[in-house]
Amino acid sequence: MARPIKTGLDYFPFDVDFFSDKKIKRLRAKYGNDGIVVYIYVLCMIYGDKGYYTEYDEDLILDISDELNISENSTRQIMKYLLSRSLLHEIHDSTLTEPVTIISAKSIQRRYQEAKRSGKRIVFVKAGYWLLEKAETLGFIKVHPQDNYSGENDDYSGNNSFKSGKNDTKERKVKKSKVNESKVCMPMIPCRDGDFIIDREYSDELTHTYKDMDIILSLQQLRSYMLSNPEKQRNMSNVRGCIEWWLSGDNNAGKYRRKVTGATYDIDMFEITNAVIEEGF
Repeated sequence: MARPIKTGLDYFPFDVDFFSDKKIKRLRAKYGNDGIVVYIYVLCMIYGDKGYYTEYDEDLILDISDELNISENSTRQIMKYLLSRSLLHEIHDSTLTEPVTIISAKSIQRRYQEAKRSGKRIVFVKAGYWLLEKAETLGFIKVHPQDNYSGENDDYSGNNSFKSGKNDTKERKVKKSKVNESKVCMPMIPCRDGDFIIDREYSDELTHTYKDMDIILSLQQLRSYMLSNPEKQRNMSNVRGCIEWWLSGDNNAGKYRRKVTGATYDIDMFEITNAVIEEGF
């Protein structure tokens, strides 16, 4: 049975000299304690979501404003200040069906990889979202290039990726075996602000994580549940957590098992095994 891969952190390191940092002092001088609380809230969102980034949209502004009881206008001003002072870094990703903006920072990613170090397993990150240079990136962090990425981190695409060559043939075999699966449309998940469409990238991520389960059947049940219980619906900005929680529950319960009809090959597992050997874990 596949075990869900958790990308976010349960907790993160917090520097004891946080309040001595000049940038933090200026933030507090300009916006008072509201500025500090908003920044820490965003750190929690990033570390708890993908671990090294989170999506930045109107819903995030509204969530911060609502949770912290700070006006929307003040929240926007604080976020703009955080970006202008490089406490946060903004990246626009136009490679997806619906372009998104994400926020992260080099300091965030340094703490993220340090927190993941003790896990002794390979961690995959997106090239367009990963801000650290090759020399700064620890060996177990493997950067996956993004096709047609037009963001600010293009000079890093391809760095720290796995060796190709002899694995190309195996990868082509895997892609052929997944053609039929990739053509199947994932159910749309009803949200308060519209239907959440699971794009190809997210679909591939879920399929890889729950490879022993028919996730389409599980998501169809989630869709039916949300339609019958609209009060349980989430905003599109944070529905992914709900989707992964639902799939994890069905997976742990042994529901919707796939029937094995023949030999299969998993290039990702092949790469992970080689990487673990190379890194000496």
